[in-house]
Amino acid sequence: MVATDDGGPRDILNRCHNGLLVDVSDLDALQSAIEQSLADPNRWRRWRDNGIEVVSRHFSWDAHVIHYLGEALASARQAVSLRPTLWFRQGQAGSGRPPQRLLVLDLDASLSCPEPASLAELRRRLGRHPGLALAVCTGRGYKAARQRYAELHLPDPCLWISSSGTEIHIATPHGDVSDPHWQRHIGRRWDRAAVERALSELGTRLELQPEADQGPFKVSYTLTEPDQGIIPLVRQTLRQHRLLARPHLFHHWYLDVLPLTASKTEALRYMALRWQMPLGAILVEASQQGDGELLRGLPLGVVPEDHDPALDSLRSHRGVFFSSRPQAWGLLEGLDHHRFLRH
Repeated sequence: MVATDDGGPRDILNRCHNGLLVDVSDLDALQSAIEQSLADPNRWRRWRDNGIEVVSRHFSWDAHVIHYLGEALASARQAVSLRPTLWFRQGQAGSGRPPQRLLVLDLDASLSCPEPASLAELRRRLGRHPGLALAVCTGRGYKAARQRYAELHLPDPCLWISSSGTEIHIATPHGDVSDPHWQRHIGRRWDRAAVERALSELGTRLELQPEADQGPFKVSYTLTEPDQGIIPLVRQTLRQHRLLARPHLFHHWYLDVLPLTASKTEALRYMALRWQMPLGAILVEASQQGDGELLRGLPLGVVPEDHDPALDSLRSHRGVFFSSRPQAWGLLEGLDHHRFLRH
């Protein structure tokens, strides 16, 4: 092979040793290289054999696959070595026996303004099953969520997942306790100020929500107009600035940007690991536009009749029950469907 002395040809010849590199803009050098290649039959055969052998070793599909898998395995081993053994057990576990079954309530939709009769029936049914543990998932901050939940007069939750999955509080005999390890976990390489600076480029489409709706691991915006195309645009902007963050859209108007590893789903999975609870023992209620990940990430789900149409694509998803009744009535119907109170 007589090739250009730059880029790919240089790398190939450094491995194959099957030709000469020349400056193709120098005609005399090019002519000389071609003549040298043809003048010595023994060297020609050596170059030919080298090329066939090294191409099969380094440049075939099998070679590429083996090299890729080797690099991936080395990276995985390095990642394991950097993470403490059973890292999820370092967080706050609460006290007492971990729950055997967990019902996750949707505070932001079906319980935001429930019909009184359905709420009364939900209270009655939950009161008959004190062994069923409750969790609250919400985009609100922890204090605002507690205040709203107290108005419902439902049994106390053992778990609070607030601020769109970036905060976890666990009930103990001495009150709810925050889990700082979860925030250390999601906070690796999180740069809230950099996220704000990057998304300021989209100022005509996004407006920062009030300070009360923000969080240390959550940047919250209101869209200036409902736009399904905003998510790809925000993702692209974050990638261009090399930020490990991702957007979540709710109710078509509200956008949360969270650390890459943070979400309601990941927070629930984290607590399932902490409690050594099978995911099949968790039933989640979901009805908002951004809850698709929650339903896809857990085996059992209930969607009330008055849900956002964006969830309709999950009707064929195994384990997700679409109720024919709205609000808390839909949750009750889902509890019966999954026989969650009969275990």
